Amino acid sequence: DVQRSELKLGEAQAWASSLASVVERAELRFGEVTKSAVRAIEQAENLYQRVGELYEVKAGRLRALITESLWMRGDDVTLLAKRDVRIDGDRINLG
Repeated sequence: DVQRSELKLGEAQAWASSLASVVERAELRFGEVTKSAVRAIEQAENLYQRVGELYEVKAGRLRALITESLWMRGDDVTLLAKRDVRIDGDRINLG
């Protein structure tokens, strides 16, 4: 078994019909990342993301399915709709 390996490349390209890997721990550092896929699926027990400036999602539709609770906090929060806004709950507390 190889205990340690190091690979330094100026530029690399790879093509495969399938790729599978099992890694106990990975640390990746990039200057810029571009990802493109027809469909992407991510799955984690817990997921933490930290963004220093802006986190933007552009989508035709956005759906979040939460089984327990949803909590959002911000100095200022704006929800803007061109048409209807619906709030449905046993109790709605404002203020």
